[in-house]
Amino acid sequence: MADGVREELLAVAERLVATRGIGGTSLRDVQVESGQRNKSVVQYYFGSRDGLVRAVVEARMGPINHRRLVLLAGLGPEPSVRALVEAFVAPLAEQTVLAPRSFWARFLLQASFDPSFRRLVRESLSAASFRAVWVALAARLGQLPEPARQHRVERMVEFVLVALASAEEARDEGRLALGEAPGFVADLVAMCCGLLEAPSGWETSGWAATGLGPSGDRALTGTARRRTGDVPNRPASGEDHDEEEATSSGEHPGVGRAALAGGGRPGARGAPGPAHRAAPGRGDRRRRAVHEERGQRHHHRHR
Repeated sequence: MADGVREELLAVAERLVATRGIGGTSLRDVQVESGQRNKSVVQYYFGSRDGLVRAVVEARMGPINHRRLVLLAGLGPEPSVRALVEAFVAPLAEQTVLAPRSFWARFLLQASFDPSFRRLVRESLSAASFRAVWVALAARLGQLPEPARQHRVERMVEFVLVALASAEEARDEGRLALGEAPGFVADLVAMCCGLLEAPSGWETSGWAATGLGPSGDRALTGTARRRTGDVPNRPASGEDHDEEEATSSGEHPGVGRAALAGGGRPGARGAPGPAHRAAPGRGDRRRRAVHEERGQRHHHRHR
């Protein structure tokens, strides 16, 4: 009888958190929704709301991790990326979108974005079965730089959680038939494989085009590159100054206003053409203004 009450409380808590969020679920709500008259019943079994959420995670993730270990054991010594992704996705899908009714994916998503329970979710996703998938995937993604491998697997996990939670909701609202769920899961696996195996962008020139580096720092352009020694022995010029200003204002790095005005080759460093002379850059105008101001001061001092 006691085990039955505990399981009912876990199921109600899972549903309420999935549909209301952790902040919108209290111990009183769980007690009332479960039909228990004893107002202290939830506290008796779990101590607090934190204890209740932790109990739900442990109760649901235990069987999922065991199922994943069974799948991994049958893959052989050198499984493919697709087989490893299937071993990660299938146990979660079987308990969520492939089941006639479930709230686990939505519960897990709510908990993973709550600052109080994010660490708990990460710990549950770091069980032996997930670590085995992580290590095996890293070995299969040897063509990618080390930071990219970790980044790809982390993004895959987030993508799977969001996709399964959305599919659960679509199923409950009649937008995804139960018979369509296997096709959805197969397509989810295919998308995860594409995410993992796409060519790396960490070491390409694409970061310079966006002005951002892999860590989110601004890419070094113009004068900043010279200061760090990336472009040695190049004197500063009005053209470089214009290029730096164009970069900071959102224009493409290496394409100065002169090149855009005269139709010149982007990034060209040759002698300025007619268009450049006809349309001086802001740096030239600024230097001219400073020169004129100094002349005026000199004139006033000697009057």
